[in-house]
Amino acid sequence: MKELGYDLRIALLESIMNNGQLAAANAERAMPFARPSRAMAEQKGVRIRVAAVLFAMYPMQGSWYALLMQRTKYPGVHSGQVSIPGGEREAMDTNLMETARREFEEEVGVAIPSDIIFGPLSE
Repeated sequence: MKELGYDLRIALLESIMNNGQLAAANAERAMPFARPSRAMAEQKGVRIRVAAVLFAMYPMQGSWYALLMQRTKYPGVHSGQVSIPGGEREAMDTNLMETARREFEEEVGVAIPSDIIFGPLSE
C-alpha cells in the first residue's frame, strides 16, 4: 500500500507542476464574477480570511475515492453545498497544514497523521 501512495504522490506532484497554472486559470474563468487580488481587497479594507482544506483520498477495492461532505441546510449562501472538509485558520494553528488537519478532525471525526499527508496542492 505504501508504494501505491508514493506513486500517487509523484503523479499528483507532476500534474500540479505541469498543469497547475492551467488549472488556476480555468478555476478563475469558472467563477461567476472576477475576484479581486488579495492586495486589491486589502486596499479596500476587506478582511482576508485564511483557510485550508484537507482533500482526503483513499484506495478501496482497487479504486481511489475522495472524501467530500455536504453542508447542513440553513438560510445562508453555503447551505447544502458539497465541500472539502476544512475551515478558517485559528490563532493556535502554527501553519495551514495544521489548520487543515484540525478542521478535518472537527468536521469528520477522524485524526489524520501528518506523516501520510502528501503536502500542499496550492496556497
